Amino acid sequence: MSALTASAIQQSTTNPSEDAGYAWFIANSTELFQIFASDDLLRSLEYLEIQLNLPEGTANRFKALYDEACSVSEHEEVLYATTWDAYHESLDNDHNLATIARAYGQSHRMPLHQRMDATGTLVF
Repeated sequence: MSALTASAIQQSTTNPSEDAGYAWFIANSTELFQIFASDDLLRSLEYLEIQLNLPEGTANRFKALYDEACSVSEHEEVLYATTWDAYHESLDNDHNLATIARAYGQSHRMPLHQRMDATGTLVF
């Protein structure tokens, strides 16, 4: 048996939980998936920024505003309401932010289960 074949067999029988890289990935998977999702959102917004000929930085400003609004738990009702009111006020007062928000919403429709809040109310 060649050394290459023996190495492949050994790798295929290695327990993934004993692999340090795999263990690190599992330990950090939640944070990694959040980063991946965040990067995907920013890339989508940057694409829309270019496509809609919006001022440079609109995508970053919108993402920062949206991330801040999303960071507040629904269980902190007063802060939650205040934060989302500020988010919508920003969209009302900045045409570029409103444009990118509308374009993103039209191009990336949320699944129905993500359009419901904790009380089961549909959010539009």
